Amino acid sequence: MPTEPKRNRAPEPLLRVFIAALLLLQGVALAEMPMDPGRLGWTRLEMKAVNPVGEVTVEVRLEKGAGNDGLRLPEAGGSPVIEPGERKILRLDMDIRASFLLKRKQWRGGAWVLQGNGAALQRVRLKAGRSGSYKRYRYAERGVYRLRSEPKGRRESRLPPERWSRARHAYYPLAPAAEGCEMVSDPLALLYLIPASGLLAGGERTFCIFNKHDVYRVTLVAAGLEPVRVGYPDPAAGADAGQGPRNIQGRRVRLTARPLDPGNRNLDPFEFIGLEGDVEFVFDPATGIPLLVRGVLPGAGESELRLVRAELAP
Repeated sequence: MPTEPKRNRAPEPLLRVFIAALLLLQGVALAEMPMDPGRLGWTRLEMKAVNPVGEVTVEVRLEKGAGNDGLRLPEAGGSPVIEPGERKILRLDMDIRASFLLKRKQWRGGAWVLQGNGAALQRVRLKAGRSGSYKRYRYAERGVYRLRSEPKGRRESRLPPERWSRARHAYYPLAPAAEGCEMVSDPLALLYLIPASGLLAGGERTFCIFNKHDVYRVTLVAAGLEPVRVGYPDPAAGADAGQGPRNIQGRRVRLTARPLDPGNRNLDPFEFIGLEGDVEFVFDPATGIPLLVRGVLPGAGESELRLVRAELAP
């Protein structure tokens, strides 16, 4: 009886590896691409959002090659924290002032990330006053530590947050799906990751970011150009360039965030500097300066943070 000719078939293990590689390439993690801090040409900026119910002002300071003296060890049990060692650190410090319906609020915070791949080391947020609170997130190899402390009474509220007596410690293990993440970053680090990854030249990046209680898979897509009027000089024009306002073509970048563990009951909406939902950025491709940030501000609806001042790097 004649037999069918044998067909050449790839060995099953090799086929599985090939398919896994294709799936990985479809959603390349941003951390697989080295970050280039030279794509950020600013050290300080101020953005403002104004609408009928109030206004928000955000100031951000950027420091490349920052020290690790602000990093703290956790007080709860869990996996080992990520230590920078000899690797360079980038630090982002932030001040937010909000005034809505005759109520004034103010927060200070910051984030430490590795310059090489954007992995987060620590995030802090301080709301001063008698009803204030202090939060510190310290990133570990397989989870995130959180310290939340509050002052006990008016007298204690005048002390540094390290001396506030009402403290709660928690450890959030990463969802099993996060094992596929090359690294986990922080929302504030988006101001670094978007320009440093080369996204302002076009394309798409997907990576993992810890929000408040869990990790989100964040997809960023370069979505065309938008004309924006800016007031800082063109760094490529030399020292003799004019200082007046000029028009540039900003690069739009759209953000979509989806939780890695949709069944987590503690999920919060993904948030970037107070804006929730699917956020849209407009960056200056030449300096990496965020010119506009659009999203939903709770209690105020659709809002737009617009750049009002920027200091260029020397």
